[in-house]
Amino acid sequence: MQKLIHPRRLDTPTAARLRRIFRAALSLSLAGAAGCARRISPDDFESNVCTAGAFLPLVGATPSTPVDHLTLRSEYETFGGPPPTPPFGTIASSGVACATATDPAACAAALAMARPGVGWAAPSSGFVAPERRYVVYTRGDVVEAIGSLDALARFLGPIDVEAEAAWLASERGYRLLCDGPNARRTSTGFALRVETGQTCGEGTGIDEHVVTVSSTGELAVVETVRVRDGDPNCVIGRRTDGADPGDAPATRTLGEYLARAAALEAASVHAFVRLGRELRAFGAPEALARAADRSARDEVRHAAVTARLARRHGGEVREAASAPLPLRTPFEVARENAVEGCVRETFGALQATYQAEHADDPALARAMKTIARDETRHAALSWDVAAWIEPGLTDAQRRAVDRARRAAIGALWRDLGAEAPTDAGRLAGVPGPKEARALHAALAEGLWRGDA
Repeated sequence: MQKLIHPRRLDTPTAARLRRIFRAALSLSLAGAAGCARRISPDDFESNVCTAGAFLPLVGATPSTPVDHLTLRSEYETFGGPPPTPPFGTIASSGVACATATDPAACAAALAMARPGVGWAAPSSGFVAPERRYVVYTRGDVVEAIGSLDALARFLGPIDVEAEAAWLASERGYRLLCDGPNARRTSTGFALRVETGQTCGEGTGIDEHVVTVSSTGELAVVETVRVRDGDPNCVIGRRTDGADPGDAPATRTLGEYLARAAALEAASVHAFVRLGRELRAFGAPEALARAADRSARDEVRHAAVTARLARRHGGEVREAASAPLPLRTPFEVARENAVEGCVRETFGALQATYQAEHADDPALARAMKTIARDETRHAALSWDVAAWIEPGLTDAQRRAVDRARRAAIGALWRDLGAEAPTDAGRLAGVPGPKEARALHAALAEGLWRGDA
């Protein structure tokens, strides 16, 4: 493994580089949220196919022949190659699998293995890692996979509800605008208010469109308006990608939000203690192990401060459970570091930086400023650990770590669709879904998609 030396000062070159990237990401995301030119008016549409501010595939879809179960899956591996790990991700599902099968066990086994020969390329708009998608369903003892959008249109057809039209449009790369009415019926099908594009790179920008989807699934663009130009000078940093941890529970009040944050900070203490032990066991530079130890001490302070703020706002703080954590292999550490460090924690440091600038509550703003500074160093440690540990892995292990990074970037994007409590946004500066995804997009372009 390559030797990596840290300077003695706390702000390492990697941390300083992340701070530059974060400043660019904040500037880009705020510019992207600023005013723009004429937009496609929601007044020309009748209904909103979104749920709680987000479009959810499958909701309202009615296949021409009813099914027991329907699932939209994604994979981050080329079809026809070795099965990815994990085999697939579930984007959305409905119904009960194998509900009317005569042999439920055989049906479930077939469903687990169902996979088309191709699948369609999922739209990423440059925000998430490339993936391919497909649909699987069960109907009695029948288990089938649908691997093309034309086949999906035939399966759903006729396209007689707006949710089906919206689903087909979204799979073709059009993002539903959920800030008001976005669908209306036409003489041949449906019209939708959608957008495409991104705001990072030469020639980029956000366009809004009116698209029509016919009863047989054909899509046509009938109007386009450029609402925002992109930044041609925003692409900096190196290319990395990530894996898929579980979703965090929803919170309803600022106190609950802070209590959950305190629990996560407390859990991080154990993670960093374990990482320090493992780095020493692997013979890593002592500077890396010391940085992990220092990060654990930081998280003790973060947990205490956040818990105190949570109680001030009526939150109930629970002690984090802990148990002896066994040492893992370098591959296992590298894979977790890619997911939790290079993706989740790096985004968390950027979000903390955003909160420090947007929190209205002075105590929360002060706390977030300190937390943001520390979390940026923690994120930098993740990248330094990756730079040291990954060259020592086998080629197959490095590919698996790379798949994990890419999957985590996409999973994080999907996780950012939930609304935080209103007072969390105002008092603690927590970004809403639109702002959080703008930060994600900027970080994807500024760091995760760049080259070293």
